[in-house]
Amino acid sequence: MAPVRSLGELRAVLSKWDHSSRAQRQALLRAFIQSGRNLTGPELEKEFGNGASLFLTRICAYLRTTNMSGGPVGLALQAISVFVGAASGHRFLVEYIEGGGLPVVAEILRKESVSEGDRMKALQLLSNIASAGHTYKQMIGELDGIKAVCDFIRTAKTDPAHELARGLLVTLGRGNKRSETLHRYLVDLLHVEDPQVQRTAAQVLRQLLAPAAVEGVTPANPDPGLVGAVSRMLSTTQVHVLYEAKELGLFALVHRLTRSSMVTSVCDMLRPEPYTFTSRPSHTPTDNELFGRAHSAASAAFLEEQIPPDSLLRQCAAARLIGSFVADRPAGDDALEDVLELLLEEDLVASLLVCAANTDYDQSRKAGVLALSALVKKSHAADQSLHALTGPSFHQAWHADPNSCARALDYEGLNKLFRDTGNAHLQYHKFPAAEEGA
Repeated sequence: MAPVRSLGELRAVLSKWDHSSRAQRQALLRAFIQSGRNLTGPELEKEFGNGASLFLTRICAYLRTTNMSGGPVGLALQAISVFVGAASGHRFLVEYIEGGGLPVVAEILRKESVSEGDRMKALQLLSNIASAGHTYKQMIGELDGIKAVCDFIRTAKTDPAHELARGLLVTLGRGNKRSETLHRYLVDLLHVEDPQVQRTAAQVLRQLLAPAAVEGVTPANPDPGLVGAVSRMLSTTQVHVLYEAKELGLFALVHRLTRSSMVTSVCDMLRPEPYTFTSRPSHTPTDNELFGRAHSAASAAFLEEQIPPDSLLRQCAAARLIGSFVADRPAGDDALEDVLELLLEEDLVASLLVCAANTDYDQSRKAGVLALSALVKKSHAADQSLHALTGPSFHQAWHADPNSCARALDYEGLNKLFRDTGNAHLQYHKFPAAEEGA
């Protein structure tokens, strides 16, 4: 747009807007965004001959009516962001808020009928507002803006959309009295059966819960539902989600409010409930597309492979979680000592032996061996527990070669060791679902 030099030119610009069609207004908005995106607040005021507020008011009204009629709102949101995000343009931000702009943006975010690209522009506008300070974060929270962003994450499909939403939620969560509400919404998102949604929610939680996230900002306490959500996520086969679940699990083990429940959950996962494997579906269009009609030996082996149940996936992930926790913490660390004390009270060593004796799922066996080996090397109490549970011969053999020792072990052999050492109450019995009624 050409700069306005006089009151008459300002009236002409505003009159042109008032008498334009939707298509013409869209063209005017494109021209304004192109010319004004790098201008400061004073420069924008000068651009409109001290009448920038009049133009902003018209754009806000246009956004409201266009949203109500179901028209495209992206350009109007971008134009408002030019004003609100301008350096030294705080006056425009106040005018926009006082004009009732926030509820409109929150409504746009919730509407699945609005394109994802336009809703991303609404996110960007909210980011500009949230970056203005604590007061504006509070306003966004009071108008259910936090819930609107979380609802957007549920339906967003692209990585840029998730990245933008993640950055906004982190901004809103820091130094905000409503952070507990945000944590509850994020834990709810961890239960959504969508790896992208789970990953985004977990990344936001990890940043907000980090002990030294921002200097001078006290991290919020974890939501009570965090442990249950993390335990459920540990059954995933998605590598990125599994990583996020492990990191949240490590946090839950250390934090005083979640430590006890996370310890109990980990030990329960190491001793899975009765399980069976399911066959991988075959002869589907996807199989034909991947392997061709004449299956190779490798593809045939893939289709014949049994899919492990969620309980074994969780068992494997729980063992890896313990292994990472023990390996990452230096000997003598207070958190390590406190957590290990709780874990040993929950018969952790016996549970890891159950994992190491799993002949049905090799990944569980490997994870159990690695975790138990690291544990007995770092904790004298754990090593004593291994000796008491298995006897001197097995204990000596384990320290000599844990992998060979575990390969010679199965559930029946482990239960015999438990009986011989007077620990029959720790025996583990696997009852496949088909035999439960027997």
